[in-house]
Amino acid sequence: VLFSASERVHGSELYKSNGTYEGTFLLNDILPGEKGSFGETGTFPPGKMVSKNNYVYFIAKSSDTTSSIFKTDGTKSGLQKFIPDYKYIPGFSVADNGLVFYTIYNYSTFTYELWRSNGTAGGTILLSSTIASNTNLNVAGNTAFFMGGDATNGYELWKSDGSAAGTGLVKDVNPGAGSSYPGGMFIYKKDVYFAANNGAGPSFWKSDGTSTGTIQLGMLDPWYSSVYATDEIYFEVSNSILYFAAIDYTDSKGTQLYRTDGTVAGTYPVKDINPGSLDYNSANPTYLTDVKGTLFFIGNDGLNGAELWKSDGTESGTQLVKDITPGAESSIDRYVVCIESTISTSGLSNSACSMICSMFVSARR
Repeated sequence: VLFSASERVHGSELYKSNGTYEGTFLLNDILPGEKGSFGETGTFPPGKMVSKNNYVYFIAKSSDTTSSIFKTDGTKSGLQKFIPDYKYIPGFSVADNGLVFYTIYNYSTFTYELWRSNGTAGGTILLSSTIASNTNLNVAGNTAFFMGGDATNGYELWKSDGSAAGTGLVKDVNPGAGSSYPGGMFIYKKDVYFAANNGAGPSFWKSDGTSTGTIQLGMLDPWYSSVYATDEIYFEVSNSILYFAAIDYTDSKGTQLYRTDGTVAGTYPVKDINPGSLDYNSANPTYLTDVKGTLFFIGNDGLNGAELWKSDGTESGTQLVKDITPGAESSIDRYVVCIESTISTSGLSNSACSMICSMFVSARR
């Protein structure tokens, strides 16, 4: 496992561990000195790592004033600085073919730009200089999706195949010069799912990268933030169904847990766990986490505070797991994590084992 850790001599740097004391060590001292290479680099979380094709990609400081995207195979000699140095790199995503799409802020033109790189100077090219400052960049297969704009259509859903000619508008969701401001960009079944304003209000969409394949799934306002927060907090795939937190402003039921199979008919709320509440943050399902086909999340039913819930996708199968702090006080602050481990099972042969998932939650009693 690769991770960032900090100590006084080297600061925050790249470490590796095989799970033993002897096998845990500093892998690369990218920026020598006490400051370290991992720190604030933009909207991309410091130390966030992306695993793709047996490599790990991450943003780290290359100097006191610049950052870069690095690629490693997990060996000391396998570290590569993948792109040039920049002052500000809000985020990046890696395609199946190994291309890295990334956004920067150009301090000369005062614009945000989308670039792509194959790790060489000749293969690092500008794709668009008209992206939004808060663009949510994600990749489905080898296609990057993001929020781009022009004077004719405003800020809308754009895509890129890694070439300048193949970078452009997917669909004008809010027709005309008005912007739909697409956000979230969650990948499910090779399509991108996103929130947008269609001109009539917040709405929930999916796209396969074509105009005809970009369809509205409902007049819903899904919760999202950066791509990374959306993935970790508000969206999750469990048992081949996409679950997400959203608000339907027409029913006054607040934020609810929704599910979709990618069709209009298959997009609907799972259960109103806080019935009667007019507060839009009432149930507030967050930190959606799959555990072997069961969805776990933090929810608030108005009686027990924010606690751990689970769902099999049905109304009857959506239940409070335990009121850790009895009464209306909440016990869970944040974070629900699934840990898989292989164990020997009592009563079975020595070669028999089973996979178990344990839920780790941040809670107080």
